[in-house]
Amino acid sequence: MNYREIIRDNHLEITKFLDYLRQEHPGYVIEGHCPSLVDLDLAKFLYLGINGDHTEHTLEEVKQRIENGMFFEIQDKMLKPEVLSYICENHLFEYCSFVQMIRWQMFYMNRGI
Repeated sequence: MNYREIIRDNHLEITKFLDYLRQEHPGYVIEGHCPSLVDLDLAKFLYLGINGDHTEHTLEEVKQRIENGMFFEIQDKMLKPEVLSYICENHLFEYCSFVQMIRWQMFYMNRGI
């Protein structure tokens, strides 16, 4: 998903699919990829119905996602003391989960493929 283009061009095939999901399946969680999106760009992304994210974020980006009701996954590269402290001190556990990203190359290598 081209996260920069999707918030600027509403004639993309993915945008049409997001419209369909928003109308026909409003409860679906749609996982996106939006590193560094904040402020109005993040709001546009959320408006399209993409309400989950799995990329690395700064503390400010985490705060904006939580304030806007976005769910995000914490990868190992995002295990920063300031991010974890903010989540724990404010009891914001329902906004996030931990995820381990598997490199597909290693997946196939370990299986001899």
